[in-house]
Amino acid sequence: MTSTRLVAGTASHVGKSTVAAGRCRLLADRGVDVAALLSAARLRVNY
Repeated sequence: MTSTRLVAGTASHVGKSTVAAGRCRLLADRGVDVAALLSAARLRVNY
């Protein structure tokens, strides 16, 4: 069974990536295949 989770926050720098990484680690430690993705907007370099 495939499921999707979204980690959202109310602002920048509120710990979304930390929470997502922690959840991925916990699931991976339990034998679940996980993949963490960032949005395309997050990957752009802004000057």
